[in-house]
Amino acid sequence: MVTLKLERTLLIGTVIILCLLGLFFVFESSAVESFKQDGTAFYFLKNQSLGFIVGLVAMIVAAFIPVKTYLKWPYFFYFAALLSGALCFLPGFGEILVGDVVTNGARRWIYIFGISVQVAEIMKFCLIIFFAYLFSKTCDWKVFLSYLIAPVALLLLQKDLGSLLVIAAIIFGLYFLAGADLKIYGKIILVSLIAVVAMIFLSPYRRERAITFLNPQADTQDTGYHVNQLKIGIGRGGLFGQGIGNSRQKYAYIPFASSDSIFSIISEEVGFLGSSFILLIFVFYLYLIWRIVQIAPLAMSEKLVGSGIFLLFVSQIFINLGAISGLVPLTGITLPFFSAGGSSLVISLFLTGVVISLSRESEQKSPRRKRYA
Repeated sequence: MVTLKLERTLLIGTVIILCLLGLFFVFESSAVESFKQDGTAFYFLKNQSLGFIVGLVAMIVAAFIPVKTYLKWPYFFYFAALLSGALCFLPGFGEILVGDVVTNGARRWIYIFGISVQVAEIMKFCLIIFFAYLFSKTCDWKVFLSYLIAPVALLLLQKDLGSLLVIAAIIFGLYFLAGADLKIYGKIILVSLIAVVAMIFLSPYRRERAITFLNPQADTQDTGYHVNQLKIGIGRGGLFGQGIGNSRQKYAYIPFASSDSIFSIISEEVGFLGSSFILLIFVFYLYLIWRIVQIAPLAMSEKLVGSGIFLLFVSQIFINLGAISGLVPLTGITLPFFSAGGSSLVISLFLTGVVISLSRESEQKSPRRKRYA
């Protein structure tokens, strides 16, 4: 009998540690932003704490829902992904629903009773379920691409290239793991890369970001301001950091200090050693997910769901930290469990609950397999 009780316990403990560290550093980094919102230092902490509580409930609920339940309704999840993406373009309905809201030039959120939800977070899970089901049935590249066009188009209309890259990493990763023909797979990847480069240089603001990425010192007061301030924060941290609460960059130097840019503040306060310790916790969290997915005796579609969740976290962590350190252009991708944002935290905890469910299902299946053997 395969038992994953230890891995499950460690996963729960690790994700709680990540969330508590995230809450602490959201409070640490959001003082200026919070005062602008409501005149106190606790605005973002309160919102993040609410997201943590809701996320814990979502994680517990997800842990007791068999993953095969989701897989019974793959087309429901596919159309739910498209519907959630389309809601961004609907006109507002008073206090209840406002979809057609432009923030920083993009339409990425819906507002329900005053609560903002980033629709890409919903789309990620829905598309993981659908493509895990699809690839467990067929790896026909024509079928694959026909279902990929609509969500890609919606994300492009939202001007959310960061989420598009994450979703592409998930779906192309699942396609590879499902047994795609490598020659066709290589051609699709090549065409996709050419399309991404074209999208960057055909869009003025994306082109500006790409040029800034290639030469961040060209205009340190305008286009290169954000990335240079991030690097200053990391550099000031040194080996041991400036000390908890002693960040200078969080005082209005770094935009979005408590959300996309939070790891620069963390690096400034706890230094290379402290940042490395947090990264090791992330690596251990990812290892536990991968171990559960690989060891558990699951159906192919269930394994692909677990692999999709693994790829989601890997791609988001890589893109966020890569942008902070200047390895990739800034995209606005959140750092799971740390960046301020209730919808991101709730979905991240929910996805952890789905992995816990996979580990529980494996123990229920193992006795039957042993008996038949």
